[in-house]
Amino acid sequence: MDKASDEVGEMDVADEFRVCPGCEYQRGFHVSFVKPAEKTDALRLVLICPGCGDRFDIGKSI
Repeated sequence: MDKASDEVGEMDVADEFRVCPGCEYQRGFHVSFVKPAEKTDALRLVLICPGCGDRFDIGKSI
């Protein structure tokens, strides 16, 4: 199984972000939660393409 990319690309989401811009996989993404380096209670929401492993940050913290 291929490892997800260590790099996280930033992505602006208009109405929907479902298709991977890298490999054009069209069935959505896996979700990953990443603790930021700075000490906060927030988590970064990172989407991972199941097709190619590219990761995307949609600029939202939870």
